[in-house]
Amino acid sequence: MIVGEAPTIYRSDLTKPFSGNAGRLLDRILMENGISRENIYMTNVIHCAAPENESPSQAEIKACKVHLQKEIDEVKPKYIILLGAVALKGVLGKGASGIMDLHGNPIEKDGITYLPAFHPAAALRDPKKEAPLKADLKKFFQIINGTWKPSTGLNLTVVRTKEQFGDMIHDLTQSPVIGFDLETSGLDQWEPDGKVNCIGLSRFADEKTLEGERQFVLPLGTGDGPFKTHEEMRAAIEAITKTAVGKKVITQNGKFDNLWLRVKYGLRMPITYDTMMAAHLLDENSPCGLKYQAKIYLNAPHYDIDSETKKGEANNETMYEYCGYDVLYTLRLYKYQKPQLLNDQETLRIFKHLMMPAFAAFEDIEYQGVFVHTERLASLEVLLKDRLKECGDKLEALAPGVNWNSPKQVAKILFEDWGLTPLELTKSGAPSTAEGILQRLSGQHEGIDLLLKHREVSKQVSSFIEGWKKFLGPDSRMHPNFKLHGTVTGRISCSDPNLQQVPRDKAIRTLIGAPPGYKFLECDYSQVELRIAAMISGDKTMLEIFNDPNGDIHRSTAAVVTGKDPKDVTKDERKKAKAVNFGFLYGMSAKKFMEYARDKYQTTLTPEEAKDFRDRFFAKYSGLPMWHQRQRVYVRQYGCVKGPNGRIRHLPDIMSPDESVRAQAERNAINSPVQGFGSDMTMMAVIALHSMFKPEELRIVGTVHDAILMEVREDLADKILDIIRPVIEHPPLLDKFGVEIPLPIVTDAKWGDWGSD
Repeated sequence: MIVGEAPTIYRSDLTKPFSGNAGRLLDRILMENGISRENIYMTNVIHCAAPENESPSQAEIKACKVHLQKEIDEVKPKYIILLGAVALKGVLGKGASGIMDLHGNPIEKDGITYLPAFHPAAALRDPKKEAPLKADLKKFFQIINGTWKPSTGLNLTVVRTKEQFGDMIHDLTQSPVIGFDLETSGLDQWEPDGKVNCIGLSRFADEKTLEGERQFVLPLGTGDGPFKTHEEMRAAIEAITKTAVGKKVITQNGKFDNLWLRVKYGLRMPITYDTMMAAHLLDENSPCGLKYQAKIYLNAPHYDIDSETKKGEANNETMYEYCGYDVLYTLRLYKYQKPQLLNDQETLRIFKHLMMPAFAAFEDIEYQGVFVHTERLASLEVLLKDRLKECGDKLEALAPGVNWNSPKQVAKILFEDWGLTPLELTKSGAPSTAEGILQRLSGQHEGIDLLLKHREVSKQVSSFIEGWKKFLGPDSRMHPNFKLHGTVTGRISCSDPNLQQVPRDKAIRTLIGAPPGYKFLECDYSQVELRIAAMISGDKTMLEIFNDPNGDIHRSTAAVVTGKDPKDVTKDERKKAKAVNFGFLYGMSAKKFMEYARDKYQTTLTPEEAKDFRDRFFAKYSGLPMWHQRQRVYVRQYGCVKGPNGRIRHLPDIMSPDESVRAQAERNAINSPVQGFGSDMTMMAVIALHSMFKPEELRIVGTVHDAILMEVREDLADKILDIIRPVIEHPPLLDKFGVEIPLPIVTDAKWGDWGSD
């Protein structure tokens, strides 16, 4: 039996579900597996077409469940394929995990084997989902035919005695490759009560074969192991780390595991290869988690366990086995990925010389953390909470009893009681009260500005006062998590806390600085996206401006759009030109530019002005449209684009039948190489600086987009810029990758607490 979502408004013939394009794709997959539609009962969770083809609500799914259950009772299938999230929840209930987590995992319930899979319609909209859909259904039909055999082969020893520990060390000594993983009590290494529950290790007797696989789990914090005191555990871990020196140490997100070892025991494993980093480089569009990768590429069974067991709060034996599977599949994934990297020398070079060195550098950066002026934080908390109360009191006086966090109540006050005109509607048809809408309504009623201020201060308190306090340790430092695999373009993302979302608010940013004896330094690439775009596009005018010591790209653009001489351009006109440059750099339409200029730079333009600005911009920088077209042609032909250093951005959406999806892929083909290379240059600079200085001299504490944040020892401050600026502006790895930059890359340096300038 196959269960889908609902008929479309175009295909409401219930006698033949899946009769459109999605049905044809499904039929093709069935035929590839030797399955006929006549041998399958097909139905939908919802039997009537939803208006505008919207996804059914939870209430609608629940209301139709009785009819679907009646069909299941009558057909009595042994196997049911659940296509899409609606079918998954409609059959297994709203408590089921998401389709991304469960697709391809057979689920036994009430004598029926279920298989969640992506809906064929989703695969048509997003071609990245077609390969997993085919793989999942192929595996399921093999299960039905009795020909599928999960890849297991666990050969686990739980080390419970010192003799077994000695045998493990001897065994690992003989292996050229070691897999490493931890199970911990939580996700925060700095939690005072956090503990490492166990260490998982695995080996190949021969790297070239899968023979000689073996896994070990050493219990630590659970009390089941041979070592009881912290000193004994540290000595055991030190023996393991010494054994790993000179070997290939393979991890999955090993930065996380090493930080636990460093925080709790002052030790680290010498990681040489991380499967998560490799997975992200090989296919940045797919999940790079171990269980997903193992399921898709290694034929692994579903072996996940609940979070309580992972944390060591339930069955320890189950946790040890889970850890054993993790290190088993970590090594197998390494063996699977290695030939792919060897067959793509550009990607291998990025992995080896950029990603893995950056991986190690950011481990140190996270361990170091950023210093927070806690006294200033406490003072600001009092000030902001007073300000929040003041705003709240004034709003209460204007509209008593309103919950200002309720969009429905706010909309009633604004557009009914205060008589303001709605500017946009939400998807449900209600007047929008989003931030951008309120900003456009500013000045029309005193309550609007009060509400904006209330939201701003509330955000400051929740995100940057109370939010930061939970990450602060006794050393007045926060330890953000920097994800090198966090975005599809290659840009680094950040969380816990996210430094990249800190507003340019002096009161907030200056909470971060340097401890006594050090000075805080921010080095920021100036206009780096514009410079990289000039380099990649080869636009002669942009290159001339950037190669002129007195050149000013924003002033030059302002002169073009205003018709003025550059020397007569005002400060405000130059500011507006920033919107023009950054808006049109990647080919933005005139209509979209109007919204961009309004929301980003508070500049209101007429359609005629926006079109005129666009025409003038591309007349001056005529190399940009030609570059845009080259990128569109390239991505249509190859399904990907490359950055100057060879980083690939895969764009399978270019094959989508949906015109809007293809258009988005074309836009990504233009902007991804620029944004990705800007981030790669920042990583190159981080790697170079990290290797040049001792931590007590200069230590990098974070990156924010194209900026590097550092603490510099006070006695080195006067001479440090002359040393590091040339390295940041031309990292040595550029030469390693053969990248020539035909214009100067410029760094702006700012001393003092972050954002104090």
